[in-house]
Amino acid sequence: MRILFISYYNPLGKGGFEKQAMGLMKTFVSQGHEIACLTVASHENHSKIKSELEASGIFSLGCFVISHDETQYSGISKLLFWFIANPIKLIANQNLNLKNEFQSIIETAFENLKIDIIHCLSLRTSYFLTDLPSKPIVIDLVDSFTNHKIRALKYHLLNFRFKQLLFSIVDLFKTIRIERNIASIYSTNPISVVSSVDKKILTKINSNCQIHVVTFGSDIETKHCNFLDQNTDKVITFYGFLEQIWNHDALCFLVNEIIPRVLIKHPDTKLLLTGRNISDEILGLSQKFSWIEAFPTVDNISDFAAKATLNCWPFRFGSGFKTKILESMYLSKPIVATTIGAEALTESQKKGLLIADTAQGLADHIIYLLDNPNERIRLGEINYEVATTEFTWERKAQDYLQLYQLAQDKFKHKNQ
Repeated sequence: MRILFISYYNPLGKGGFEKQAMGLMKTFVSQGHEIACLTVASHENHSKIKSELEASGIFSLGCFVISHDETQYSGISKLLFWFIANPIKLIANQNLNLKNEFQSIIETAFENLKIDIIHCLSLRTSYFLTDLPSKPIVIDLVDSFTNHKIRALKYHLLNFRFKQLLFSIVDLFKTIRIERNIASIYSTNPISVVSSVDKKILTKINSNCQIHVVTFGSDIETKHCNFLDQNTDKVITFYGFLEQIWNHDALCFLVNEIIPRVLIKHPDTKLLLTGRNISDEILGLSQKFSWIEAFPTVDNISDFAAKATLNCWPFRFGSGFKTKILESMYLSKPIVATTIGAEALTESQKKGLLIADTAQGLADHIIYLLDNPNERIRLGEINYEVATTEFTWERKAQDYLQLYQLAQDKFKHKNQ
């Protein structure tokens, strides 16, 4: 199959979204499929990103990079957003040159490269495809932004951030309008999300859309090392993009409320933390607390994560699939998590996790695992088995190939 991946964001980025995109693309290449990529870059980064994409060796059908800097929307445009039936069209028309370039490159790719399917990565990318002549397209939304915005609103409310709360309310209603509009525009196209929770929310927004759950693949470099727990270290690791409120809140919850309870029983417990955009304040935690070691950078995040005796991911906000939990599973780590953190997993997939939503409940689970090394081994092995059987790139690729076929069948039926 000849696939055109389209992304508003650089697919070579370091986030969970980009890891999943690249893992899927590499799997398709290994299976003999051919891939082209269309993405957007700022004027100053255009040459760099294009060179990196070409050097990756993944895109045998070519790399297309559009130069574009973010548009600043006028006050009138923001006001019009609330009063027109098709807000996505308004957003796209505010970036008319970008929209036209998207469409021109796609038309050329179909004509010259004989593309079979468009894989549209993320909500933002879908804005610029809505006026395309009929093409077989799969819309990959990853997760529901509505779900994320609802939880962001709760975060600001619980933390008495009233100014941010006001903006969150507006942002939530804006997001609902956008997702309802997208679901309507692409109602005959397969739309993929990563969990049944996201599917339920999007189906509630628009019951006519065709939502399919395609879960994540395993993306970790350090191989399974038959976790024997032969040392006496008691280590928890934490990492992530710390500018994101769900990661920042989880870290604060862990440092301020959970681990202090663990230290009463196990005073030799250590927390190792790192992350992108790690602030001086977070780095300073190692000066404030002797049980914290903070690292501005690490050479390999997989090797860093492998140092954990167990992992605690106490997410109270955010949406979708938490890649950190999957990475911990792949590393054979026993995991303590919240309901929200594990919501993308089925009941059988969560059997290696201990789940609680209070600081004391999470601390009790950590203490239990530190007291019981055999239980750590048992849960870690369960997690590894789940990760390597149910979250493989091959399974994800197969799920998408089925959606591609569905999109092609719908396209052929529509044009008969």
